[in-house]
Amino acid sequence: MATILSYRSGLPLVPILSGNQASWLNLVGYDGNLRPNLTGQSVLTNTPQSGVNFQLVNPAGFSRPPDFTAPPTTDPANPLYASYYAKPAAFFGTAPAVLSNARVLPFKSEDMTILKNTHINEKTSIEARAVFLNMFNRHRYFMPNMDVNAGGSFGMAGVVGDPTVYGPRVVQLALRLLF
Repeated sequence: MATILSYRSGLPLVPILSGNQASWLNLVGYDGNLRPNLTGQSVLTNTPQSGVNFQLVNPAGFSRPPDFTAPPTTDPANPLYASYYAKPAAFFGTAPAVLSNARVLPFKSEDMTILKNTHINEKTSIEARAVFLNMFNRHRYFMPNMDVNAGGSFGMAGVVGDPTVYGPRVVQLALRLLF
């Protein structure tokens, strides 16, 4: 009997804001995505995994920071100009680059092989083998969409549907005569 057990904790979440509001950062050499603001609500929904898609991340846990658009005046003495640039970090969002305390679903995989070799005589034997891949038929989910600008698909995790990557349970039986 042989088993391969693989258990890994889920990867940490990385919230982003893509789109035009991040393009101004590229002009100043930042070359990255803006981050959303954390609202103080729970980041994960704690919804049980069910179906093909489910809401893993709480959209109410994030909000967009204000878009960077230049104020209508360039006069530093103007109160509108001063209030706009009083908190320049407000455009970057308050979420950390990686939410280490909020992780996606853990990865669990169990494979097992049972092999029996029966000797008939000195030169002949029969080998019977059963192989169970994904023995408990665990579903694997994609990472959720973490782009706050994604609308209704933000925070949704879906089942990996490619059977060559994460297939359902597979049972292989073999009988071999060795002589």
